[in-house]
Amino acid sequence: VFGDLLLLGNCAAFATFLTLARPTLARVGTLPATAWLFIFGAVEALPFTLWASIHTDWLGLSSGVVWSLVFVFIGPTLLTYILNAYALTRAEPSFVAVFVYVQPVVSLLGAWILLATPPEPRAIVAAIVVLAGIFIATRPSRRAPAHPIAASPPELLAQD
Repeated sequence: VFGDLLLLGNCAAFATFLTLARPTLARVGTLPATAWLFIFGAVEALPFTLWASIHTDWLGLSSGVVWSLVFVFIGPTLLTYILNAYALTRAEPSFVAVFVYVQPVVSLLGAWILLATPPEPRAIVAAIVVLAGIFIATRPSRRAPAHPIAASPPELLAQD
C-alpha cells in the first residue's frame, strides 16, 4: 500500500509539474530550468542519499558500473528532463504527458537489444496497446461540430 501511495504521489507531482512548469520554462529557458530542477532535486534527495554516498567505495566500482551510472544519468535522466522541458515550451501539457507511456515500450526494446531478453507475448501486446493509445490520443480531432451554426463562419451568420 505504501508503494502504491508513493506512486500516486509521483503521478500527482508530475502532473502538477507538467501543468505549472510551462510559463517558467518559457521565461527561464529549457536548460537553466532543468539545471535548477536538478539542483533542487539533489538538495531534496540529500537526506536520503548522503549516508549511502559517503559509504560507497566510488574508486572501487568496476568500469561497467561507472558506465552504467553515466548512461543512466545522461540518457534516461538528463536528456529526458531536457526533452520534456523543451516539449512543454512547444506543446500543451496534456499532449506531453501522453508520451510518458512510451517509457515501458523503450524499456522493452532496450532489454531486448542490450540484454538479449526477448519480450514475452503479453509484453508485445501491451506495447502495441500503448502505442495505439498514444496514436489515438495525439491525432488531430475530426469530430463534427455539435451544432451546424457553430461551424458557420461569422460572415455567413451575419447574412441570416
